[in-house]
Amino acid sequence: MTEVSGKTLALFRKISERTGVAVEEIFHGTVCPPVDGADPEYIPWSEFCILCRNASRACGGVERLADMGAEVIELPEVGRIVGVISLFASAHTLYWANKKFSGPAMFNHLGNELEQLPNGLLSFTITIPDDYEDCPEFFYLNSGVLKTVPRLIGLREAFIELELARNKCTYIIEAPPSMTLWARIRRAFSVLFFARTALEEISAQQSLLANRYKELQATREDLERARDEALASKMAAEQALAVKSQFLATMSHELRTPLNGVLGMTQILMTTSLDDEQKRYTETIYDCGQNLLTLISDVLDFSKIEAAKLELRATPFDVVTVVERVLGMLAKQAQDQRTELGADFGDAPRMIVSDPLRIQQVLLNLIGNAVKFTSDGEVFVRLEVAEQTGDELVLRFCIRDTGIGIPEAFIPKLFMPFTQVDSSNTRSYGGTGLGLAISKEIVTRLGGHIDVASELGQGTTFTFTIRTSVATPTTSETVPRPELAQLGAYTALVVDDNATNRTVVRQCLVSWGLAVETAGNGRQALAALANKRFDIVLLDLRMPDMDGFELAQELRRQPAHQQTQVLILTASGDRGDAQRATELGIAGYLTKPFRHAQLHATVERLLKRPRPDEATPKAQPGTDSRGTLMVVDDNRINRHFAIRAFERLGYRVVGASSGHEAIALAQKQRFDLIFMDCEMPLMNGFDATRALRKIEATAAIPIVALTAHTNDEVREQCSAAGMDDYIAKPPTLETLAQTLTRWLH
Repeated sequence: MTEVSGKTLALFRKISERTGVAVEEIFHGTVCPPVDGADPEYIPWSEFCILCRNASRACGGVERLADMGAEVIELPEVGRIVGVISLFASAHTLYWANKKFSGPAMFNHLGNELEQLPNGLLSFTITIPDDYEDCPEFFYLNSGVLKTVPRLIGLREAFIELELARNKCTYIIEAPPSMTLWARIRRAFSVLFFARTALEEISAQQSLLANRYKELQATREDLERARDEALASKMAAEQALAVKSQFLATMSHELRTPLNGVLGMTQILMTTSLDDEQKRYTETIYDCGQNLLTLISDVLDFSKIEAAKLELRATPFDVVTVVERVLGMLAKQAQDQRTELGADFGDAPRMIVSDPLRIQQVLLNLIGNAVKFTSDGEVFVRLEVAEQTGDELVLRFCIRDTGIGIPEAFIPKLFMPFTQVDSSNTRSYGGTGLGLAISKEIVTRLGGHIDVASELGQGTTFTFTIRTSVATPTTSETVPRPELAQLGAYTALVVDDNATNRTVVRQCLVSWGLAVETAGNGRQALAALANKRFDIVLLDLRMPDMDGFELAQELRRQPAHQQTQVLILTASGDRGDAQRATELGIAGYLTKPFRHAQLHATVERLLKRPRPDEATPKAQPGTDSRGTLMVVDDNRINRHFAIRAFERLGYRVVGASSGHEAIALAQKQRFDLIFMDCEMPLMNGFDATRALRKIEATAAIPIVALTAHTNDEVREQCSAAGMDDYIAKPPTLETLAQTLTRWLH
């Protein structure tokens, strides 16, 4: 027992590094090279004992030396003792490993006994010769090295039992309950023991490669045929999609054209002298026509979504105007159901870049549903900024109503096509069940999402967001940026029993520089008026106990308030209300929902330029003759409706049944505006517009497309042909009046 493996020198160098003791001090008294280099294959036992004692002093004791041995052990530096243990997968392998690896083990002449015990235990016994007993430090160093065995064979945790006897130390290693040592070893070294089997399998696979290669060649030929078939199918699908798109465009035109006559003439009929029964029948016809138009529009839009034809057009626009326009469209329906409509725009930017028509479509659907399912309540729209980074922002729209609510179990199905809350709602309220599905698709395409919260019997809140950007001067240079000027330090009193409306009106007035107080009913208003004089009082007409007229009458009886301006706000104007307002000296009369610009203009007029002759409501635009119009349409009924509608609005109208006739008329007389149908035989509206633009007398006349087509391609064709605006059939009288106001006044 005179030699020890020279590889142990690396172990002592590691101890020097960990303890901070100079390597020369640990190698003091030996001829072993302290610096790593050409270490001898073996070193004398006496040299090894000196190294052990020096290392023990450096560590501060034999126990710490054992711990240090466990810390610095590395497989390449301590020989193959770990390699011996890592191969214990069977009794045969154990025997082979003990015989073959006992020579190059860490200590060449130790007697190693390895045994697999029951219950997944490993017994590792080292017999120490007598002449090793004079170096107890060796035993502790060796025990520390052996403690690392579980870690080096892949066990994060193991239970080690140490048994000491004369000339013998036995380690019993037990794997954790979650994985026995033997299962871990078999899994880790399965490749080694089954390498021969794998080689045999690889050899067998070689004989299959040739056959497989032939199969791959056949598969490639099949894939090429499948590719050709897929290309043919793709071409057929594209052709079918083109046919479907053309079908949608044709159906849109063919269905809307007769509806235009039905709804248009019904609107004109409703403006004539009818008794109550006739008026009720006419309104029923109009409502049924509108329901049919909604159904057609929803089905066509849903078909566009399925055909991937739903397109978006991002342009700068005033989002406040869009919301107010939708509220105006639904005002009559809300008035009939005695439902309050209101909106709060907060600090949201007005000018944004997105698709105003699609946003209007979503708002019209959601607010329309809210009004439809709310009676004697309120529908309120709130616009706010959810996120903003520079000019990029997420805009949130909230539509809250106090209607019948939605059962919780039905909410997950709400956005499914052709779905309604239940069959009774279909009969009671009507609808296709497509509106919400279409709205969700539009919102998703606009980069947002839509949510709903509802409580049965308490109301519903729909919330949707869109990703957009603030319109810069470059993107919105052709769009007038709305600005409402400050009105000055006036005082105002807002009287309304509806808290939401009261808050909205107050916020508007405060933003325009007024000092505002509020009252929830007539009694509270009188109390406020008794203590203070206000420049203007805004009164809701329909209030319990004391309505707006009664409060205004009481106000006029008080000398201190004779000069106070009074503005009536009402959600449902009845016949005779305007006359009574005039008799009471009320200078302003607005129907809710009003536009903020409209309220601003009215308040400014009353405060700064009060004129008694403007106390009655302002007449509809175009009631006096302000110009001559030409209506070009090959359909006699549609042409007749448009002529009668414009004549009732106070204009002189000339009709033309074709593009050629329109050109001939334009060369004979001057027109202020031309409404042009797009689809006409011989010469369509696009060609007629191009021809009119070449005539000097008609080059600058506004030309508005009046067509049953509603897709984006037609809009682009209108613009390319030189048309200035676009109205989809069937239009309402209000839409026609707004168009005239936009282009002629």
